[in-house]
Amino acid sequence: ILKKCGIPVNVQYTEQLFDGYDMQMLLSFLKVIDNHKNDMALFSSLSNFGKLSFEQLAEIRYKYKNEKFYYDAVEKYLKEVDDEISQKLNMFFQKVQQYRTNCMHQKIDEIISSIVLNEKLDEYFAINNYGEKFESHKKLLLSHIQSIKDYSLSEYVQYVENFGKDISYDVSIKDGENAVTITTIHGSKGLEYPVVFLIGTGKAFGKQIDREKILMDNDWGISMSSFDRENHLAYENLIKKTFKLKIKNEEKKEEKRLLYVALTRPKNYLTIIGSAKLDDLKELDTQTKIQKADSYLKWIIGAFNENDIKKFTDSKCLLKDIGGCKVKLVIETPTYEFEQKNINEEYENKVKVNKTKFCEILYQKFAHSDLSKKNSVTQIMEEENHYNISDFYYLKDDRSKDEDFLAVGTAYHKYMELLNFCDDENNIKQQIEDLKSKNMLTKEECMLVDEKQIIDAIKNINEIVTNRDIVLKEQQFLSYIPANELVNSQQNYKILLQGVADLIIIKEDEIYLVDYKTTKAKSPENLKKTYSTQLNIYAKAIENFYQKKVSKKMIYSFYLNKLLTI
Repeated sequence: ILKKCGIPVNVQYTEQLFDGYDMQMLLSFLKVIDNHKNDMALFSSLSNFGKLSFEQLAEIRYKYKNEKFYYDAVEKYLKEVDDEISQKLNMFFQKVQQYRTNCMHQKIDEIISSIVLNEKLDEYFAINNYGEKFESHKKLLLSHIQSIKDYSLSEYVQYVENFGKDISYDVSIKDGENAVTITTIHGSKGLEYPVVFLIGTGKAFGKQIDREKILMDNDWGISMSSFDRENHLAYENLIKKTFKLKIKNEEKKEEKRLLYVALTRPKNYLTIIGSAKLDDLKELDTQTKIQKADSYLKWIIGAFNENDIKKFTDSKCLLKDIGGCKVKLVIETPTYEFEQKNINEEYENKVKVNKTKFCEILYQKFAHSDLSKKNSVTQIMEEENHYNISDFYYLKDDRSKDEDFLAVGTAYHKYMELLNFCDDENNIKQQIEDLKSKNMLTKEECMLVDEKQIIDAIKNINEIVTNRDIVLKEQQFLSYIPANELVNSQQNYKILLQGVADLIIIKEDEIYLVDYKTTKAKSPENLKKTYSTQLNIYAKAIENFYQKKVSKKMIYSFYLNKLLTI
């Protein structure tokens, strides 16, 4: 819709090959060639390849309505009736038999190519404005068939039935930087935009765990239901219920992390869209209520108090100032009602967007002067040079220059996040092996990291940690800080600052802040000079939150194998 309106779009998504109308139609015909006693495939193929109208297909069923299966009705009609329908049926089954014979000496890709040619599918889909997609899907299908072992027709049909959902392809549309980006929350990690729309927040979290017969957990192992063989019953035992509760809790934690990512992508303006029953919107004032909520929208609305929620549901609108941010909640009732016969025409009329008006409203509504500002620490300090290609020293000499250096830094940070601090080298090595055995460290991450550097880092940092300290790793934070405290500016408006502190050590009356660096520095002084601005900004945000003085700001350099105090 955006493309039709002339609004540029950036999007990358995955489509399953056999979800398309064209591939479904082709697959149905293959199923009939393999075995015509498949009602769904036969009905589809008689319509598309047998040229029978819907009325004619219905007439076959009506005439033999007592037959249990549709293919039985078709076989009887073919034997007992002589009319236009039976002639079409006869021609269709002759065609099927010919393809069936060809399967004895032709490969699957050859059979498909002959079907496309003989049935003039290229022309058929071109007439229906689907020609370009069909051509693309056909190439993908033939390419995929050639990449797997030789199958008979029956084997290939069975293969698609079992693994068709795994046969997919990527669609990428890139209209440049100044475009609307459509992405998942996962895909938005590390990115920011002036304006963000978070949609579908009323959708309930997945409940796949409730349907699983066997549950697996990295810590606890495997559990399954108990079976009463005598009464032919299966029921959940205490162990499986405990597993399910643990896994659900972990999934909820992951959903909270994802919601945090989504809510921190916008720099200036965020619109959240979702649907829910008004009676389900409640204040979530206990951990139990938070845990029971089953959607992002319920979490978001549940952060307001009961009076605000009541005012919101009664008046359908709520204006509130929270921490310097203007929040507006609005309830809108859908008004689109279509007559069935005109649904396509009506839909087209309803969704048209005027590009000029769209941009005019966008610029007016999201004028920067009226908005809270938000930045990441990296944006504020222009001299920040994380994972610079010219600065990092590689352990492996044969790595290409275009290697993903961000992945290197991420891998080092992951090791440091998962390992416990201690001074026993054997203990650290055992921790690393345990993480690998549990697949918490991937082979790719292990290849990117010099584990000797990690062991030295754990031992060095352990020297500044005591048993009484609170150790926090990879702590995300948001903090309002006046602009003139962060950059050389006369402005005193507040900037909403976002960042991630690698390591915070909270002592009795002070805080140590440690940031990990994988850059290759010429000297400790150069490293401290480069990153002092970043550490100072981090310290301000952490002091605001914890109300304690950050007495030490330190960099741990993996290259220099040292803790450096700013």
